[in-house]
Amino acid sequence: MEIDSNDFNEKKSQSFNEISYLWQTLNSFLSYEEFSIKKIEEEEKNISGLIIKYGKHLNLKKFEEKFQKIKHAIKLNSQILHFIAEPYLMKFEIPENFTPYSNEYQVSRIRSIFRIIMRDWSEDGKIERDQSYSLIVQKLNEYFPDQQKRNEIKVLVPGCGLGRLPFEIAYNGYFCEGNDFSLQLLLTSSMIINTKVEKVNQFSIFPYLHETSNTIKNEDRLKEVKFPDIDTFQISNEKFSICGGDFIEVYRNQQNQWDCVVTCFFIDTAHVIYNYIEIIWEILKPNGIWINFGPLQYHWADLPGETSLEISYEELKEFSISLGFNFQFETFTSCSYTSCPNSMLQYTYNSSFFVCSKKY
Repeated sequence: MEIDSNDFNEKKSQSFNEISYLWQTLNSFLSYEEFSIKKIEEEEKNISGLIIKYGKHLNLKKFEEKFQKIKHAIKLNSQILHFIAEPYLMKFEIPENFTPYSNEYQVSRIRSIFRIIMRDWSEDGKIERDQSYSLIVQKLNEYFPDQQKRNEIKVLVPGCGLGRLPFEIAYNGYFCEGNDFSLQLLLTSSMIINTKVEKVNQFSIFPYLHETSNTIKNEDRLKEVKFPDIDTFQISNEKFSICGGDFIEVYRNQQNQWDCVVTCFFIDTAHVIYNYIEIIWEILKPNGIWINFGPLQYHWADLPGETSLEISYEELKEFSISLGFNFQFETFTSCSYTSCPNSMLQYTYNSSFFVCSKKY
């Protein structure tokens, strides 16, 4: 599978800002262990401060064993992150007059990647994928039932994250291109998809280590998840690729080129959702279809200094129809997203799931 993230392939052609951003991202991968161990040490310190008052009631040995296991799992997680970063560390030099740095916010975004790996590329994530990806692929196949001609059907998946949804679409015979803006996710998906593993489930991560709230048992934080659950080399480069960059900037000039656009947990990432819908309309071929799945959990809402248009589903539908979309299928369905199965807190989205065609 080819990942073209405009993506630092030619060192000399890249600007200072691009290489600096790459190194900033790589540094956040490399800083995960240091920042995460520090947080565990804070947990240890909090327990130590209670020994005088509650020592006889606390199983200190059990606490010590828990913290040691968590630290060991952090180191194993860190090995995966180093494996992701290593090819780029060897290829690109740190720009002069640039010093990479990391903070807790940046590292917290790296921690979230482990749960996305769980969702997209492990057997543990199959339940969630069946709630969304499987429904999307099933609906796509209904519109294009002739398997012999699917390789002629061009499908775009913006906001593809770690790439499992476009992989599944390509696996069903379509030409599929994924797109994502997050360099953290692009680097991670590149490792997963382009590494020829000796066996499925070759790698291990601990995605729930940092869930300190709503935990029932210590072992829930220490749950090991193996990935990838499938051989990614089953799909050829001719059928499957991922392109990095901002959706609007990358695709705004590709009018009438795509047979289908699939959006899953994506359209609410827009500053102005109308812009996304308009681009989807423009890049679809006449009679092309848009399949959407997900909530309207607007990512930029309530962030100071950020534009965020937060419309209702009703308003989304009215705008889409006004552009010329014809809604052919529409429902709402429950699903979760990177959830911890044994947590006391469970989020469930009542996600919109619709298919509409571009009238022409």
